Amino acid sequence: LRDNDTFRIGIGIHYGEVVLMTVGEEDRMTGLTISGAVNTVLRLEALTKKYKRPIIVSQTFADQYGLSDKYKLSALDTIRLDDEAKNEVIYAVNMV
Repeated sequence: LRDNDTFRIGIGIHYGEVVLMTVGEEDRMTGLTISGAVNTVLRLEALTKKYKRPIIVSQTFADQYGLSDKYKLSALDTIRLDDEAKNEVIYAVNMV
């Protein structure tokens, strides 16, 4: 990066169950995750570009950890996050 370049990241946060595995041989191992929650996180992270917000969280995560009591949340949209027929509100976390 040069002095006048900007570096931006997007963070998607969700709550759910994950299966975590280590596969391979002793000298060559890798980690593997299988979960709808992981796919949801990737989707939320991708939505940070669309909504131009650095952190987007799911309603599930916000409820699980009581985020609305700790941070100012802005509802962005109601979308289907996974293959289930459940729509969920997504929020931008406004860091104060």
